[in-house]
Amino acid sequence: MIVGLDDHLIPTDLALTAHERALEPERLTCIGGGHFAPCSTQSPIAAQSTLDWSGKHLT
Repeated sequence: MIVGLDDHLIPTDLALTAHERALEPERLTCIGGGHFAPCSTQSPIAAQSTLDWSGKHLT
C-alpha cells in the first residue's frame, strides 16, 4: 500500500487503518504528497516499492 501523507481524497489516517487490517502479504510505503503523488512527484519511490513487492510476492 502506498500512502500519500498529505492525501485529501483518502485521508491518511483511514489509509493507515486499512493497512493495519490488511492480510499478508502486505507492505506500507508512506510518501510525501497527496493522492496523485505516486503518479507524479513521487513516482520513482512508488515504482520501486511496487517492483520490490511484486518481485518478492509474485515470482
